[in-house]
Amino acid sequence: MIGLSEDEAEYYLIYNSSLEKRIRVPVSKAALEFDFRISVCRPKTRDTVIVTLSIKNMVMGAVQSPYKTPVHQGYAAINLSIADLAEHLMPT
Repeated sequence: MIGLSEDEAEYYLIYNSSLEKRIRVPVSKAALEFDFRISVCRPKTRDTVIVTLSIKNMVMGAVQSPYKTPVHQGYAAINLSIADLAEHLMPT
């Protein structure tokens, strides 16, 4: 296991509450570069995302502290931001 918040970072723009890509967040380089990832989480629902599974777990785990809070910009913005960041983080 590694601490993704202490890793080198690449910066990505995510959506603000007006659905404009204006918030810059650091994402762990290790999470972006690894060929395999193990993300253990339990299925649950929240009031701001449709469903939280391994995708949200990986995305939010890769966004470095203290930048996790700005990801929560409302229902539409958080879902769009998670989807965008997942395109970079999920293995192909």
